[in-house]
Amino acid sequence: MATLYVNWSLFWIRLVICVIQFYKVLSDGPPVTMVSVPDGFFEMGSQLLDDDSHATLVHTIFISSFLMSETEVTNNAYVTFLNEAMTADNIKVETRDGSSSDDTTDEVVVGKFGGFNPRKVYIELSGTNQSEEHPSNRCWIQYDAEKRLFSLLNETLASWPVTFVTWYGADAFAKFYNYSLPTEAEWEFAAKGGDRELPFGSKNGELNPDVINFAESNYGHPINVKHFASNPNKLYHISGNVWEWVLDWFCQDFYAASTTMNPYQHIGFDSINMDPDVTSGFIKDTKVIRGGSWKSTRGSDELYTSYRGRRYPGHASSVVGFRVVQRTSLLRTSRRAISEYCEPKAGNCGNMQSFQMLVNLVALLTFNLI
Repeated sequence: MATLYVNWSLFWIRLVICVIQFYKVLSDGPPVTMVSVPDGFFEMGSQLLDDDSHATLVHTIFISSFLMSETEVTNNAYVTFLNEAMTADNIKVETRDGSSSDDTTDEVVVGKFGGFNPRKVYIELSGTNQSEEHPSNRCWIQYDAEKRLFSLLNETLASWPVTFVTWYGADAFAKFYNYSLPTEAEWEFAAKGGDRELPFGSKNGELNPDVINFAESNYGHPINVKHFASNPNKLYHISGNVWEWVLDWFCQDFYAASTTMNPYQHIGFDSINMDPDVTSGFIKDTKVIRGGSWKSTRGSDELYTSYRGRRYPGHASSVVGFRVVQRTSLLRTSRRAISEYCEPKAGNCGNMQSFQMLVNLVALLTFNLI
């Protein structure tokens, strides 16, 4: 009989790290407010969409309960993160010449070894990408090198969603506070209002300029994260305002191959092609973005709760931000899913469904522990 080897040193190190992170969250409090999204089944995908997002294969999914930030992460929250991460020696600020479209000198925040996503750009600061159509479409976070302090250029925009943040910067924020980016299945479940199957993430599931910030709203830029009313899950601006990074790598065949419980596309790789406006779409080198933005048009499908966008993880612009989740009650909800999904389908589940439950449970725990 084979002997199972356990690296106890690594186990205890990770346990200590988890305990430290737990007490950090309790003592300091992360700069976001969370709301509860109860578990349940829903129909993922929509036949209302064109097939370019590869989301027309409608399939039944079970999602375990979780907490989600009620708004997109704000400028103020990200400034708090950057200052705490700088104090923890997790990041540094670098100056890069000619990386923006107008060949100006750019300041970027980069992860350091010992932190999260080392050597990856987190955010392009206020000096970058000033060629946007509207003067408000810029990063509003600046850095004072002498004081080693991040702050806002305009305090009145503290409650706007942070933009010009890459996937790496969104992921680092989440991990720093012991959160995670949502999977695209979690995001869609929350955006649709659970089993309500809302086509748009507004208070009534409709697409109107008085409930969603998109092109016809005529703002021309992001707005306060609570400007419009929330959807039935008490989530604000989950359609429109800014696209939102999620955890998954984009895969065009994901819906056909995914499991029925808490699916997550975890396989992908960084591409050397970091052009923010180009995506291959057919290989797993892009991250999924959801929800559309202030720039999305009514006819583009981008604002549908089922639409799957994609960008390279190093993409940063005025149309992309993020929100975070914290996963809860995995064992309880997994038992419920197995009983409700399998019992009506006797003979179709058995060992395979139990195996899928185990795999998904381990994967979800890994999101929060690694």
